[in-house]
Amino acid sequence: MALSNTATPIYYGRFRNAVINGQIPVCREISMEMNRIDSLIKNPGIYYDPDAINGFIRYCENELTLTDGSDLVLLDSFKLWAEQIFGWYYFVERSVFVPSSPNGADGHYEKRYIKKRLTNKQYLIVARGAAKSMYASCIQSYFHNVDTTTTHQVVTAPTMKQSDETMSPEQEDHCLSFLQMVLYRILLDQKRIELNLLLPKRESKIS
Repeated sequence: MALSNTATPIYYGRFRNAVINGQIPVCREISMEMNRIDSLIKNPGIYYDPDAINGFIRYCENELTLTDGSDLVLLDSFKLWAEQIFGWYYFVERSVFVPSSPNGADGHYEKRYIKKRLTNKQYLIVARGAAKSMYASCIQSYFHNVDTTTTHQVVTAPTMKQSDETMSPEQEDHCLSFLQMVLYRILLDQKRIELNLLLPKRESKIS
């Protein structure tokens, strides 16, 4: 399924059908959000990209694990929430410099359409026990490792302990990556030392 300005989002479509069939009751606020999403579907200037949201889901389920090491399977609510971040896009016209020489000194400007993500902030009001911290950890990890265009990640919570619940799993992954890099550099230096020891020393000739 390609980029479309008429398609119904995959996970929202499933949720909407369940609501219409009476399987999931919703409050006034959720109903208002559904009306907003329906208006995005009708807007010809807004595009839905299924590859982006499915890429996020594949990353989470293939690259991340739970703290006990078991596989992570995203809840349907996670997919629905994340679809609002990764699913919607619009295009803006920008003047882009196109270099014509290898060093980039010469070139010209062209008008091009740039794809921009519609949603840059997300507010969730969810009851306790809905795994909000796990969802936030998935979002943090994705923007640290896959979409690195964001400058920084911020978590706010009533207490440091609650904030740490979101960041600590992701920080552990970063610490592990950093340690792996350090160990690699150490091993590389050791190889260089071993190599230098094996090479015969050059004797200077005095004429």
